[in-house]
Amino acid sequence: MSSTLQLGSSGPDVAAWQKTIGVPADGNFGPKTQEATQNWQAAHGLKDDGVVGPKTQEKAGASQGQQQQQKQQPEQKQQQQQQQQPASGAGATSDFWFPFTSPPPVSWHDGKKWFGAPRDGGRLHGGCDIIKDVGEPIHAVANGVLVHEETLFYMQTNYITFQHGPFLIRYGEIMPGSSGRMKQKTPVTKGQVIAKVGQLIDNKGRKKSHMLHFEMYSHGNDWTTLRSERGPYMRRADIIDPAPYLDKWVHNLPPR
Repeated sequence: MSSTLQLGSSGPDVAAWQKTIGVPADGNFGPKTQEATQNWQAAHGLKDDGVVGPKTQEKAGASQGQQQQQKQQPEQKQQQQQQQQPASGAGATSDFWFPFTSPPPVSWHDGKKWFGAPRDGGRLHGGCDIIKDVGEPIHAVANGVLVHEETLFYMQTNYITFQHGPFLIRYGEIMPGSSGRMKQKTPVTKGQVIAKVGQLIDNKGRKKSHMLHFEMYSHGNDWTTLRSERGPYMRRADIIDPAPYLDKWVHNLPPR
C-alpha cells in the first residue's frame, strides 16, 4: 500500500486496510471505514483524521504481516487462539503492565473471582476480580484511548472502557468520578492512573467487597456496547478470559 486512502477510495488497498482495522473488507472506503480508521488512529497515537496517509501506513505496517498469516488459518482456530492464549507478533501484550503497583492479596483464580465462575440466574462471570483496597489507584495497562466514558456499573460503582492495542478492556467497579470524567477518544499512556477502586454498596446501604472487575474483548476496533442479552456471560461474543494475560502482566508492575 502506497497511495493515500480516504473517504471515496476503493480497490484492493482499501480491502487490505479494512482487514487491518477489523471492518468488512468490501474494498469501498465508506463512512464506517472512515470511523473505524479514526478509532484506530486515536488508539495508536495518531491524528484521527480518517485519512490513511504515510504515517498511518507506517504505523500499521508491522501488523499487516501478522494479519496475512491469520487469514490463512481457519476461523474457528483463530477464535480458539484468541480465547486461550495471549496475542503475539503485532499488538503483542508482553510489554503491557499490571493495573496495580503490587499484586493483590488473593488470586483472581480463586473464590469465584475467575472468568466463568457461576453467578445468580445461571450467568457466568465475565471477567477477573482483582481484590484491592477502596481508593487504590488503577493504572492503564498500555497506551490507549477511551472508548466508553464513565458509566454506572454495579452496586454504586462505575466502569470505563479503553482500547489498548488489539483489545477493548473494561475497568469495572471503580469509584464514581475517579476517572476525572474524561471524554471519549481521550488518549492515555501506559501506567497512567485512570481511576480508583470503588466500594460495592447494596440497596440497604451495606458495604460489600471492593475490587477491580477486569474484562477483555478481542475486537478492539469495535466500540459498540459490551452488553448482550444472549450467551452465558451476557456479554459480546468476542469476550475473552483475562487470566492468562494477568498471569503474565503481574510480573510487569507499574512504577510507584
